[in-house]
Amino acid sequence: MFRVIEDKLGPVLQKIASDSKEKGIELEREATKRNATKNNIKLTVIDGKVGISVASDTHWPRRGGGGKKYVSPSGLTYMLGSLTGMIIASHVCSQDCRVCHYFEKKKKDGKTEPDETVRAHRCPRNFVKSKSPKTMETASTVIMVKGIFDCVHEAFIEFLCIDDDTAMMSHLRRKSDGGNLTDYMPPYFPIRVSDLNPRIRTIGHVVFELARGTMANSRVTMHVAYRFKKAVSYFIYGMVDNKCDATTCIANKRAPLEHLFGNHEFCTEQCPGKKAFLMKETYIPMTPPLNKKMHRDIFLDLEEVTAPYFEPDRVAQILQENMPIEAVLKGTQGCEAVNNADCCMAPKARHYSSTCSLEDRSATM
Repeated sequence: MFRVIEDKLGPVLQKIASDSKEKGIELEREATKRNATKNNIKLTVIDGKVGISVASDTHWPRRGGGGKKYVSPSGLTYMLGSLTGMIIASHVCSQDCRVCHYFEKKKKDGKTEPDETVRAHRCPRNFVKSKSPKTMETASTVIMVKGIFDCVHEAFIEFLCIDDDTAMMSHLRRKSDGGNLTDYMPPYFPIRVSDLNPRIRTIGHVVFELARGTMANSRVTMHVAYRFKKAVSYFIYGMVDNKCDATTCIANKRAPLEHLFGNHEFCTEQCPGKKAFLMKETYIPMTPPLNKKMHRDIFLDLEEVTAPYFEPDRVAQILQENMPIEAVLKGTQGCEAVNNADCCMAPKARHYSSTCSLEDRSATM
């Protein structure tokens, strides 16, 4: 009985959600125009469509279904406007369908008529079962980027904030350029913006590997690794807060490492050591800095493992020209909050994606 009622209410919920998303696109476009005027940012307009900034993230509705295993039969992706924080697109990928699976099992056992077909139903299966659930994130993002460009609200995605996924952007290119987007879409868009927290965690990961001795024999300790990761965090957020460009960031990329060794020349203005340096005062830190002569090997080890993350192409992913600062500072935190809220409507301990129940429940977000 509940399934019958859900099949009647589901399309209504999805229609309401679709109207809400279209309204979100319109509000995000207007907010982008106001932000460009307020902060004197160049507004990107192509064929009458305004470039907007969004954040996207995927979660897999099964315990242990994401992370490193990726065994969940479904994936749910949300896309939020960076300025309004509203959901402007979502997509559910599912490899399972209860009705289709039952019919296929009967047909395999020879319990169906030769001309019998599966009964009419709302089929949630829209993803090939042979593909890895990890690819659901890329497939969903491609569909949503296309959908926003084709909508009637004259907008396209200019900046897309995602985690440190290196494979996704190769798919978000036109087919003529080797991607999956249609050729009538503008080239070079969307532009990738890396979420700051995953980027800092990635840098911290290689430093902690040094401290654990899993990469090479090094004198880097866990205490030094924690201090260096904290210095990287302060430096990156300081660059974003000060609205510095990529050239300035690259010129001062030695700041976290030099900060650890007591040199604050390259630090941002938020650094207390830099403030004392500018005011020509003596700065006494709570933890004594390392000595370059005594800890030369530590300096070289840290410089070697972190150098790739401060290359121009990597820095450009967090400091784009004409990009709203909210797109970087907020990152994908809003998407993660929606993902957590979605787990209340569709708990990971239960399997909802064999019907359209998961899509209907996500429509209430």
